[in-house]
Amino acid sequence: KYGITVSMLKKLNHLKGSLIRPGQVLKIKKIPPPYKIEDPFLKFLSESPFYKTHVVKKGENIYKIAKKYGVSVIAIKTFNDLDSLRLSPGQVLKIPIKPPIDPELRLHLKRKRVYYRVKKGDTLIRIAKRFGTSVRLIKKWNHIRGDIIRVGQRLLVKISYNYGTLKNPVEKYTQKVSMKDKIKSNIIKSEFKPFILTPEEREELKEKFIKIARHYGIYRYKYGGNGNGYLDCSMFVKLVYNELGIDLPRTAREQFKVGKVVSRDQLMPGDLVFFMTRGRYPSHVGIYLGENKFMHFSSSKKGLAIDSLNRPYFKKRFIGARRILDNRILECFYEYLKKKSSS
Repeated sequence: KYGITVSMLKKLNHLKGSLIRPGQVLKIKKIPPPYKIEDPFLKFLSESPFYKTHVVKKGENIYKIAKKYGVSVIAIKTFNDLDSLRLSPGQVLKIPIKPPIDPELRLHLKRKRVYYRVKKGDTLIRIAKRFGTSVRLIKKWNHIRGDIIRVGQRLLVKISYNYGTLKNPVEKYTQKVSMKDKIKSNIIKSEFKPFILTPEEREELKEKFIKIARHYGIYRYKYGGNGNGYLDCSMFVKLVYNELGIDLPRTAREQFKVGKVVSRDQLMPGDLVFFMTRGRYPSHVGIYLGENKFMHFSSSKKGLAIDSLNRPYFKKRFIGARRILDNRILECFYEYLKKKSSS
C-alpha cells in the first residue's frame, strides 16, 4: 500500500516476526527531527540580539562552527540540547552570545550547569579557557583548595548566556531608571512594562503556539518518547519552548518547579498547565491556548490533542499553572506585532 518492502517495515518498527495486531501503530518511514519551523515571528526572534542562528552546511562540523563564532563546543551542545556531536545539513543551531566586556552593558544572565570529566593532560587553566570561565570560579564551584585535579574527576561548570545588551528592543524601557539604581554586582536587571494582552494579541500568541505545535503532529504518543517518531507530554512542551530559545527541564515534575505561578483566572496563551494523573506529583503537562482550552500530547488520543480544562477528567486532576514566557520574548512579540501592523 505504501510502496515499501516488508523488511523495511519490520526494520522501522523493530519487528522480529510478521505478526501484527489491530490497533497497532506502525511507522511507515523514518521521521527526522524537526530542525526548522518557517514562521516570521520565530525569524524575528532569532534575529534579535539574544542569540544567533546558524544553518549547518554540508561538510561543516561542530568544531568548525564553534571556531567561527568564538564559542566552545560544549556551549553549542548544551544550548541546543545535543546528545552527540553529529550534525545534519540543514539543521538550525542557536549560538549563544557572549556577555559584553563592559559591565555597564550587561543584562541578566542565564546560567546552565554542566559536568565535565577530567581527561589526561587537562589542567584547570585549560578547562577554564575551554568553558570561557576562570580557574577561581571552577575551584569555588567544586570546593577545590589546590591546583591538583585527577583524571576521571567530575567537575561542575556553570555556562552563562547573555539575554542581550542595551541595544535590544527593551532599551526604551530600561532608560527610564537611572544606571546607578539598576547596577547591582555589575548586572543590570531590566525594567519592563506590565504585559496585558488585548484579545487580538492573545489570539496572535495562541496561533503562534498552535503553528509550532502542529509541526510535531506527525509524532505519536509514547511514555518517555524523545523523538524518532514518538514523544510524551513533557518532551513535546520542551521542544515547543526550545523553538523560542527557552530550555525547559525534561519531565513534567521538573517543569512544575520553573516559571512564575499563575492562577487559573490569569492564564494566557503559552502558560503551562499541570495535572496529577499518576502518583502524588505533577505527571502531565500541556500548553494553555485560551478559553479554557489547552494542547498536549495525549496517551488516550495517541498524540497531539486539544482538550478543555473543564472536562471532568482534567478538572479533577488540575494542580496549577506556570508562566514560562519571559519578558524578553513578550517584548519581542510586541515589537513583532507593531512591525506586522505597520507593514
